[in-house]
Amino acid sequence: MFEKQSSVTSVPAPTQEILINMDGTTVQILSTEGFSLYGFKAVQSTQQGGMPLVWFTREEFSPVTHLEWTSSMAAYTSFDDIAARRRVRADFSADIACGQVLHVTDNGIGEVFHGNAPHAVSIRNMTKDRFTCGISEKVHGEMLPICAFPLHGVSMEVIAPIQKVLLVFTNERLSPGTAITALRNQSVLVDLSSVNQRQLIYHIDKGWSWDRGSWASCHPPNSNLVPVLIEVPSQVSGACGVARSLVGSGVQALL
Repeated sequence: MFEKQSSVTSVPAPTQEILINMDGTTVQILSTEGFSLYGFKAVQSTQQGGMPLVWFTREEFSPVTHLEWTSSMAAYTSFDDIAARRRVRADFSADIACGQVLHVTDNGIGEVFHGNAPHAVSIRNMTKDRFTCGISEKVHGEMLPICAFPLHGVSMEVIAPIQKVLLVFTNERLSPGTAITALRNQSVLVDLSSVNQRQLIYHIDKGWSWDRGSWASCHPPNSNLVPVLIEVPSQVSGACGVARSLVGSGVQALL
């Protein structure tokens, strides 16, 4: 039923970027008061037990701060439990693309096969052991986890990457891979579904702003970021195609 995928043979992932414009005073205050910039990447899933993870951190800023990444992906498994403010590390990782499935065997190790969910990544547990699983995406040249979900024995999770990035400046101390439900500063969600570049303005006292298009939205301090970064299935634009319900098709065929 499944054909082994020896390597990921997809179209090269496009580079996407966000430019953050700041005045000199803002840049100085961010540096002297110990602020860091944290980035998160959104996904779609029907699993309600997941959490977003800190994707990347940035501690050096300039009047035009440049963030760049590609949508190259990996599927991972971990023995770490999922809990707010706890870090999830990938114990096993394999390059993967939308439409493929990672078959997880003993000790969380697995192989990648062709799957039947064309717009999502599937992770199928062939054992009776429980793991944590998720997908990673490459940012600043490093493959880092963006989400974490429970992977119960003899079950499967289907996760669709979507081109939305959430950014926040805060002096909280967080490491990449830390599970987050809320942050104490204002954040901004940026939609790059239809373009490969967006520009933002950040002011230390006024917060985030942009050209007032509908492609970005601000979220107040202490907002619940889980539903913002883990969307339920709906007609949204994803990394691997046009607007659609990303995780719905192919799920039953894989079970």
